[in-house]
Order: sequence, then C-alpha cells, then structure tokens
Amino acid sequence: QGEDTVAVVTTLPTFTVKDGDDEVSGIQNVGTYSIILSGDSVATNYNVTYDQTGTLEITNATISVTSVNNVFEEYTGSAITPDPTPSATSVNSQAISWSYSTTLNGEYGAMPTKTDPGEYTIYYKASAPNHSDASGSFTFVIDYVFYLEPTIWQFKNPRYAAYVITGESPNEVYEWYDMTLVDSSSPLSYKYKVVVPYEDFNSITKLIFCRMDPSTDSNTWGNEWNKTDDITDASSNVGKCYSITNFNSTSSGAWNSDSSTQYYAVFLQASGWVTDGGAVFSFTYGTNYATDYGSMIYCDTVGSHKYYCAIVSNTTTQVKFWRNNPEGGNWNYLEKNDLSAANNCCYWAGDTNGWFDAITDSNPWN
Repeated sequence: QGEDTVAVVTTLPTFTVKDGDDEVSGIQNVGTYSIILSGDSVATNYNVTYDQTGTLEITNATISVTSVNNVFEEYTGSAITPDPTPSATSVNSQAISWSYSTTLNGEYGAMPTKTDPGEYTIYYKASAPNHSDASGSFTFVIDYVFYLEPTIWQFKNPRYAAYVITGESPNEVYEWYDMTLVDSSSPLSYKYKVVVPYEDFNSITKLIFCRMDPSTDSNTWGNEWNKTDDITDASSNVGKCYSITNFNSTSSGAWNSDSSTQYYAVFLQASGWVTDGGAVFSFTYGTNYATDYGSMIYCDTVGSHKYYCAIVSNTTTQVKFWRNNPEGGNWNYLEKNDLSAANNCCYWAGDTNGWFDAITDSNPWN
C-alpha cells in the first residue's frame, strides 16, 4: 500500500475441515476430507488473500494381531461346529468380527460344520471398522471313535487296547492305542472307547480290539489275553460299539447299530456245584426264564473256582442257571429274578449263594 515494508501477518486464518459440504471435527473414520482456509488476515501495508484448499486423507489401519488356533474334535455322528479361540476380539477399541468359508475365494459367513472324520481347512476373515480385513486359515480335525462292549472279556478285570492298521502288506503302518472306560454304571455292562487321531490314520484298513493282561503296561503282542479277528469294516462303522460274543483266544463279535451297548455279561462262580466233573452248565433268561436259551461259556479256573458266563440281552431281568447231566436231564438249577436289581455281575453257587460284584472287588475272582 505505497511502501515497501516487511509484511507481518497479525491475524491468522481459520482452518475448517469438511466432509463434502458438512463441516466435521474429531474425525476418526476412514475417508477423504477438504481443508478450507478462511477469515481476514491483516499485514502492515499488504492485503493478504487465501486461495488454497488442502486434503486430509485417513486410510485403513492394519489388523496385525490375528490368528486362529487349530481345532481337534472326536466323531459324534452329528455335525460339529468348530469353536476356535481367535487371538484378538478388538483392535484400536474397535470390535473385530470374524467370518468363515471352506474355500479361499468362497462366500464368507457363519462357521461351517463337519460330521465325518477328516482334516479340513477353514478360511477366515477378520474385519473391523476403519481397518483392512485380515485373512488366514486354520485346520479342523475330526478323529475316529470306536467303542467296545467287552461282555465276557470283562472277566478278571483286564485293560483294553486297540491295534490299528492302514495300508496293505508289506507296507502296512500300525499303531497301538489305549482304550478308556466310559460307562460302568452297571457291572453287568461295561463300555470302553478308543480315539484314533485322523492325523495318524487318514484311512483304516484293519482294527483289532485286544483284552490285555492288567499286570502289564505296554501294548505289544504277547501281553494280550484275547483279541478279535481282523475287523476290516471299521471305517464304515465309526462311532459304533463292537460287542464281544465268545471267549476264544481270537474272539468274534459284531457291530451294534450305534454307540450303545446291548448285552449283559452274567458270570457264575460254580464253586460247590463243581463236584461232578462232567457237569454241563446252561442258562435260560427273559420273561419267566423262557425267552431264550444258551450254553454258558467257560472262562477259567481260579483257585478252586470255575467261572462261566452267560451273554444275555441288556433288557433281561430274570436268569436261571442249570447244572446239567451230560447224559441227559439236569441235576439242579438256580433261579434269579432280580438280575437288574442285583447290580452285580457274578453269582456264587456254593455253600452260601448270592450275588457279588466281581468286577470291582479288591480280590475279584477268588
């Protein structure tokens, strides 16, 4: 304004940030915003005008802490929804939402379910407001499960193991697995379970259940008292229960329709009955003792006692033990109409008759 002097701005402009036409403040969300300079500025001898606008751009932050643990479940026969534990549930005070898919480029949504034994890859995306999606995958494994109803094998309170084979000779791969007791609600009916990891066997060629000497710890051939035949249809009977039906060194059996048991193993400690070497033992059971008939299976002689077993339906409430003359007819019998109520597995036919729990007795088979 007429003189050359140093311009000193004495009033600063105002900065305004706009989202479109709307003035905004305290901005947190991702987006592009305009910065507007406005107001009158005064400098000695100069008129100062502002014709510049700026841009404020906020970009997505990174979700850096994201991982999902692998999940291992046992076969149940029903669809299983994996329940992994994500490494984070929020980032920068923003909640993380997780979505899942069975294919990398598929549609993401709720956690998928699986039923059959197998190893599955589940893909995930982690999302949060103002953050770029993070992605990855985890492994979901469903292991094989088989059940054993030992029936007569429960004699002498053994332990149990399963021998699993995959492949064909001479390239077979095998492994031993301990079995665990899962039901002993009645000493008449026990049930054991074995879990075979799918990561060890993606297919099962043969399965052998073994009744093991309880005085041994290692699972190896020579420590077994009894074993089943090679079971070659295990893969199609996952989750089912296999019932033992005889007491041979190589015992036979059959798959039940599901995981439930279907038999009672009723033992007879013959004791005082074994005075005639030729005695043959049999039994009848069911309503009025007449529903079914069968020969009792000899188990073993322990001390002065001989043990026999009757394998009967687990709906049985009555049983009659017969001591038969091998030349015909019978010498005597014992009627028991309280089988289920007895809640014991063995009947002592000696000087003093009565039920006792030979399975859990501290000195069980003497």
